[in-house]
Amino acid sequence: MEEFLKFFNRNLERSKMHFEVSYNFGFDWYIEIGADKDGECDIIFKDSGCDPEYLFAEAQIALKDFLIENKGGYKK
Repeated sequence: MEEFLKFFNRNLERSKMHFEVSYNFGFDWYIEIGADKDGECDIIFKDSGCDPEYLFAEAQIALKDFLIENKGGYKK
């Protein structure tokens, strides 16, 4: 999670984004990443699961793909 947060913060200037993470005993972990675009919010990633490492890895891949496709890349 820490590595993902560092990556997210390094790339905030490339796009207006929001990030939400929550944990609920009944629903496990939940992550949502969205990008503001023309007053609308495009969902980049939204998923839940019981393995936070796997979930954050999926979120980082989705965010990297979004930045490559829409912003010309990302800061490592």
